[in-house]
Amino acid sequence: MKRDLLPTEKNIIETLKNDSIERNKQVKQVLDIISNDFKDGGVIFIDGKWGSGKTFFVKQLQHILDCESGLKIINSELSNYGTINIDITEPMMTLYFNAWENDFHMDPLLSMTHKLISASSGYVYQGDVIKKNQSVFIRMSKVIKFVSGGRYDISEFESEKQDTFKVIEVQEEIHSIFNRLVDSILAERANRLVLFIDELDRCKPDYTVRLLERLKHVLNNDKITTIISVNLDELGATVKKLYGETFNHNNYFNKFYDLKIHLDEINRFDYLVQQDSDKLAFLSQYVFNVSVSCSLEYFNLSLREINEYKIYIDKLKSLLKGNSFHIPRKNSVNFIAWIIVPYLIALKISNDSIYKSVTKGRNSSDFTQYYFSDKMMLDLCDYVLSIDNQNSEKEMKLNYEDDFKKIYNFLFTSMHTEFEQIKILNTLFNKNSKDMISRVLKSLK
Repeated sequence: MKRDLLPTEKNIIETLKNDSIERNKQVKQVLDIISNDFKDGGVIFIDGKWGSGKTFFVKQLQHILDCESGLKIINSELSNYGTINIDITEPMMTLYFNAWENDFHMDPLLSMTHKLISASSGYVYQGDVIKKNQSVFIRMSKVIKFVSGGRYDISEFESEKQDTFKVIEVQEEIHSIFNRLVDSILAERANRLVLFIDELDRCKPDYTVRLLERLKHVLNNDKITTIISVNLDELGATVKKLYGETFNHNNYFNKFYDLKIHLDEINRFDYLVQQDSDKLAFLSQYVFNVSVSCSLEYFNLSLREINEYKIYIDKLKSLLKGNSFHIPRKNSVNFIAWIIVPYLIALKISNDSIYKSVTKGRNSSDFTQYYFSDKMMLDLCDYVLSIDNQNSEKEMKLNYEDDFKKIYNFLFTSMHTEFEQIKILNTLFNKNSKDMISRVLKSLK
């Protein structure tokens, strides 16, 4: 299983149909904005942290726009958008540009021109058909010759592809070529272009700034609506590498976008369950479910990290099924499976160095702090360790702190021999407990 929910057509259709990542409402919102509020062009920044599903989100937008604009041969399955009611009033051509995959190019605008020509195969320029089976170079040379009015013929440079665009020395001419190319393609295909720019925050600093600055000169084309999906915090850090830590990156970014939209948070636990085809682990034990949910929220795991969490759940499934779900409370193996395992998985994904310090017996504070993070975790521990305690949360912390340190030391340090046992409240920790934690840690390697 991959860590990312890949934006395949199948996954896009399923998530729209079932709203399994609970983003349909925001997809509908952005589509309405594109269709109704940005008819004369403009730039929208979609801001979300790394791993939050930005790429998948824009691919959902692109799929729907392509279907509704007749750019895909669609059937009832492809056009099943679940709860989204579509009202696209004009045909729009879409273009997806992965900035990170192209940041080795000197000129971002030439990379986009390349992508645009690739997407326009099958159309005629000045009586010359641009065919898909032709090399990208040949297609590009024909189009550039056409849109530059014959001023630039680069076909003779095919054997020197690295130096192909040295013949285009004036940047303003490249801007003109791109805009005229857009106009030529749209005349035959659609009313306007929706340009999706993704992964900008992962690019090299100089390329990031170069792309933004180059876009200024084409984004004033009222036939282009641009969607830039980005982590603005990371993008700010990237730009500061060029201009220094005191540089006001927010003011800098303001000149590039007309609207900023924050990607909605999802229900992390619901998303995790959706990734489990048999739902075995999540239908068997309520306490385990709540504990998993608490761990996902406490460590603020992204979609990408939740997918990784699911991989570890799969690796531990036989342990969880065989040792925990049908054994009654007052059992240390249950405590490990229901309460400790979710914490360890989330901690390993979130911060592997702290995970190593905890599991090697050198960091009891992180372990105890997690369980005192909110009342829900203390209630879960109450339930599993089987003590009726009506005290306040503050008093419970005082009662529990020493006990949690004892549990930690017994499971993760070598100060206790395998023949020893300790009793915490009504639950006995013994050799079986040590064996269980050893098997868990082995599975998490």
